[in-house]
Amino acid sequence: MTTQSPTPQSAKVPAGAPAVTQASATDLAQLRTIMASDRTLMAWTRTALAQLSFSFTIYKVLEGLQERGRPLHPHAPQAAGLFLAGMGVLSMLLGGVQYALTTRQLLKINTFPLFFRAPAIMGTLMFLIGVFLFFGIATRMF
Repeated sequence: MTTQSPTPQSAKVPAGAPAVTQASATDLAQLRTIMASDRTLMAWTRTALAQLSFSFTIYKVLEGLQERGRPLHPHAPQAAGLFLAGMGVLSMLLGGVQYALTTRQLLKINTFPLFFRAPAIMGTLMFLIGVFLFFGIATRMF
């Protein structure tokens, strides 16, 4: 008489449920990781966008106050604008590095998430816009 080993509770599949293979479970886990990385980069992009837009706004408001004769430090508009624009550029840089490192880790486990996905493209554009804004404020181009 042969005895069967009992089936573990976690291995029981409800009737009518599709069978999930180990390969498809791994693929889905990797896809969730890629999408989580995309969402994280989008959060960095939103943060950078807020900092960059606020930097330009503060720069122009302080510049307007200075032109109306309000006593401000002569470099206050430029300093405030440069600080916030620099923070926005730094945010995009850090977000991009984090995204690249995650992508690199996924490549090591034979998952190719395509670095140039939509969030990566938007992140790159935001970085370039931030650099342009930073140098525009630094040279008083605006």
